Amino acid sequence: MLSIGQKESILRKEGAVVPTFPNRNVMERPRYSRRDEGGGRGQEIDPLYEQAVREWRATVEALYASWLTARR
Repeated sequence: MLSIGQKESILRKEGAVVPTFPNRNVMERPRYSRRDEGGGRGQEIDPLYEQAVREWRATVEALYASWLTARR
């Protein structure tokens, strides 16, 4: 199974217009953070960024599926 990065690379090599991966604005503070199991600070989460990444992944998956269908 191909990774999302591999699918993006294939699409770009084939000349498809693929949206760029969303940038995280490092100047903004995340809205909340997840605690790790040891009670530490954990990974900081930005829900808007996570949503943008999910949408980007879905777009790449859809483009790749369309490209595969067109090849057959």
